[in-house]
Amino acid sequence: MVMDNCKSYKEDKDMTELKLKFKKGFAKRAFAVAMALCLVAPLVPSVPLGSGLVKAAGTQSGETPETPETPETPETPDDPDPIVKVDKVTVSPATATLTSIGQTTTLKANVTPANATNNKVTWTVSGDAVTVANGVVTAKKNGTATVKATADGKSATATVTVKQAANKVVLSLKGQNLKNNTSLKATYKKSYAFKATVTDAKGNKVTSGNEKITWKSSNKKIATVKSNGKVTAKKKAGTVKITAKTADGKSATVKLKVSKKAVKVTKVKVTGSKKMNLKTKKTQTLKATVTPVTAANQKVTWKSSNKKIATVSSKGKVKVKKAGKVKITATAKDGSKKKATITITVKKK
Repeated sequence: MVMDNCKSYKEDKDMTELKLKFKKGFAKRAFAVAMALCLVAPLVPSVPLGSGLVKAAGTQSGETPETPETPETPETPDDPDPIVKVDKVTVSPATATLTSIGQTTTLKANVTPANATNNKVTWTVSGDAVTVANGVVTAKKNGTATVKATADGKSATATVTVKQAANKVVLSLKGQNLKNNTSLKATYKKSYAFKATVTDAKGNKVTSGNEKITWKSSNKKIATVKSNGKVTAKKKAGTVKITAKTADGKSATVKLKVSKKAVKVTKVKVTGSKKMNLKTKKTQTLKATVTPVTAANQKVTWKSSNKKIATVSSKGKVKVKKAGKVKITATAKDGSKKKATITITVKKK
């Protein structure tokens, strides 16, 4: 009997503990569920309040909870402009020829497409025949150069040739330039070494090959001319034309009136500085030019009006000695008595 009571007591105790554990566990789970529903309910407006399932916190039965505001969608920043690459570059004209030193021509670069992001053109040149700046090409010397236009890694080229063309022919004799069709006196059996200078449109001496000259005498019985321009008068009076002509037709002519008489000087001209200084410019060489250049005797004699102020040599070299004014005179030696004078003022400092 006692044993049965003990057993019954033990079983009742175990059952009681089990019930307590169950109740505690149920309470915990129920609390967790309730908390979850409280958190979820405001976010689920579609669940009707008062249905017995969920009752929103802070609302009375039958009240409709406020709909939460929909958050604003952030603005999407504008997409940056797309980069447009250069597809092609062309240069026009593709070839060009310049005929004088200093002459210019303008090349144009066309970039495709026109709306390319980096359409800036850079110009470069190979060789030293020309220079280029912003497409403007300037001739520097005879030759051929390649001009390149580059934009965004794409490039195109143009070929520029510089070849001077003859624009003018000038004849000279003994360093004196002669006007075209100048008439000069000449003497039997005398020789005259003419020179021809060919210039381009800018006045530069032509060195492209177009400066080659062909010489011609209009009457070989009066005077002949060699390929180097040396003219020899024959023993016959008369007028003859000596012509120097380039391959492209430019020419210059001099008329020679050949006679037995020796050509006399008709004019003397002296050139040089009219001021000299005892400290900085003690010497100078004057130049005497006689006309005509075909005069048989073109020599002159030099003379100083005051040797105490300045002296002059037989070659026109003046040396000053003290301050003052002095006249230096050049007189033709051919007996024509033609002369010229220059007055020089000498300063101490």
